[in-house]
Amino acid sequence: MENKTTNRESDFITSLILFAFGAWIIGNALQMPLTGSLTGVTNYWYTSPALLPLFIGSMLMILSLGLFSIAIKAGALRSLVSRFGTITLKISPLNVRVVITMAYIVGFVYFYVPYIDFFLNIVFFLSVFMISFYFENRELLYRTALFVLVGTLVFGILIFSGLGEGLTSVFRYSLDVLQLLHIVILGLFTRRFLLNDPGAKKRQKLVWSIAILIPLVLIPIFRFGLRVPLPYEGGIIQLLNVIVRSLR
Repeated sequence: MENKTTNRESDFITSLILFAFGAWIIGNALQMPLTGSLTGVTNYWYTSPALLPLFIGSMLMILSLGLFSIAIKAGALRSLVSRFGTITLKISPLNVRVVITMAYIVGFVYFYVPYIDFFLNIVFFLSVFMISFYFENRELLYRTALFVLVGTLVFGILIFSGLGEGLTSVFRYSLDVLQLLHIVILGLFTRRFLLNDPGAKKRQKLVWSIAILIPLVLIPIFRFGLRVPLPYEGGIIQLLNVIVRSLR
């Protein structure tokens, strides 16, 4: 019974966070043009780029209200108030994975994609999520979450403070180098943490093989075969460009 009450308390807090996040998404979406004319072409509301974030934000808010209602009916608010000041919420692995996902999505959209080589972003994305979901190690999961949060914060400070622009003015691929170091540190950290796990070595090789091979295959196909421009073509993609040109 106590475990069920604790879960409902977590649901109550989660519903508030999701509601606020959905409202934030809608607020940003409403700043996008819903209708208008661009270069003589009339854009209608059903072709607006705001529709997808409006839908996602609305669904988050609706679902959060449902979760909020369930938690209230289960007595979560009453339980929280009665234990105010002494409450310690248990953070389950599922919640940690949610934190990792949200932190990386924020970092991916605002810090990584617009300023850092797309190849490195995909490698980091795949490696973080495979480490978080593939290894059944709670301590590694928590430390990976901390690693992602700190990394996202560091890149956010670099971007918004202007330090990143200063670094790239000195060396064009400075942020790419930092992201590469970020990935290497994650790999070394994971390897060291799992040294005493006899079955982890094979799984680590699989994780990093997939994380590197997938973008190594798909990016040249889309960029050089189908000629689809990528969000940011940094050092690695420029290197691939040189290699492709030399093979023609």
